[in-house]
Amino acid sequence: MQYFYRIAILCFAFASAGAFADSDVQSWIQFLSQGKLTPQLRLWTEVQPRFGSGVGGLTTLMVRPGVGWQVNEEFSLWGGYAWTPLLKPTSRDEHRAWTQAIYVARPLGGTFTQRLRMELRSIEGASNSAFRLRYQARLAIAVALDNALSFVVYDEVFLSLNDASPIITSGFDQNRLFLGAFHRFSPELGLDIGYLWNAVRRPGAPENRTNHVVMISLYHWFDLFGAPAAP
Repeated sequence: MQYFYRIAILCFAFASAGAFADSDVQSWIQFLSQGKLTPQLRLWTEVQPRFGSGVGGLTTLMVRPGVGWQVNEEFSLWGGYAWTPLLKPTSRDEHRAWTQAIYVARPLGGTFTQRLRMELRSIEGASNSAFRLRYQARLAIAVALDNALSFVVYDEVFLSLNDASPIITSGFDQNRLFLGAFHRFSPELGLDIGYLWNAVRRPGAPENRTNHVVMISLYHWFDLFGAPAAP
């Protein structure tokens, strides 16, 4: 775990030193539906359009379905497929197989979520498939409105585990730091909105990239066997 923290600190050091000189203003909109198919079987359905180039147009699309198994109240295992084509400035197709483990704790009335995800990426133009490991730690603390409103902070570190030239080289890939708020409108619907700082290493490019993102996430929960299955 300390290894991930050191990588995250390195991300900030690179950014402050000007390693991520190229920047863009973007907006990412995530639609995520998650719930119970049986008492333990879960469904994950996610669609995420991303608007870049100064929020001037759709640059990336993500479609990510999956299924999961709720091992106990805190721990779940997941697997699925993702189609994530790059649309602009150039067109490039990408397919991913992914697995993940999620652990949820509830300290002092808040929610602390840890997610470890492994991706097998098949990228158009790459010499071979690429493995990428992602670790996210997310903290939500209720602040008002009978716990319907929460302050949210999360950080996610991405590590490429092998080379897939000329697009991917092993090592640090990117980091995402989010600060914002979550509001629960009903047992079935919730919304995250805030700022996401995204530092991206770009092998072969003249400069790395910093994306300043307005991040909006709309959540839908369902339970075919009872009350809605909130995370």
